[in-house]
Amino acid sequence: MLQILEATQAAYGYLPVAALKRISQVTGAWYAMIYGTASYYRHLRFEPPADEAQAAEVSSRRPAEAAYLARLGASLGGRAGGDA
Repeated sequence: MLQILEATQAAYGYLPVAALKRISQVTGAWYAMIYGTASYYRHLRFEPPADEAQAAEVSSRRPAEAAYLARLGASLGGRAGGDA
């Protein structure tokens, strides 16, 4: 089963639900068993990989974001100095 899942991920870049359902139909294995096997292995994923260009663009904005927040005296995920 692991070889089938790895080959599927190599073809699609991830494990789409439709592919898992098709594997279930062809092999006769329960979908839950296939999903459980796939979720056990960390190198198998159910979401498409992130777009590297988009990730690079977002990370390139970090310095500008930090400067903007510093000028406002704010931070992400925290409270401003006077808030209690």
